[in-house]
Amino acid sequence: ILEESGVGATLEAKALPAGDYCRGRALKKGLKPWHYCLYGGEDFQLLFTLPSGKIDGSALELDCGATVTQIGRTTATVGELMLQDEHGALSPLPRKGFDHLN
Repeated sequence: ILEESGVGATLEAKALPAGDYCRGRALKKGLKPWHYCLYGGEDFQLLFTLPSGKIDGSALELDCGATVTQIGRTTATVGELMLQDEHGALSPLPRKGFDHLN
C-alpha cells in the first residue's frame, strides 16, 4: 500500500488488534506485545486507508456488524513504516513476515 500510493505510515502500538493471549505469549517469550499481531502468520484482518476525518474517534461500527479501527496514519515519507509506542516515541518497523520454520 505504501509504495504503490507514494506514502509512508506510522502505526500506533496501542491500537494494534492483538488479543490478551497473543500479548501474553509475546511478553513471555521476551517479544514486544504487538509482535504476533504483525508477525504471527494469522492474517484475518483487512488493512486499508481512508482520507483523514472519515472516522470520528478511533473506531467506526459498520451496518454489517464489523468494526473499522484506526491503527495509524499515512505520512509523506514514501515507503517508510514507523511504530509509535505508548510514550509517543517513533522507531522503524521491520518489514518481515511469519517464518513457519522458526
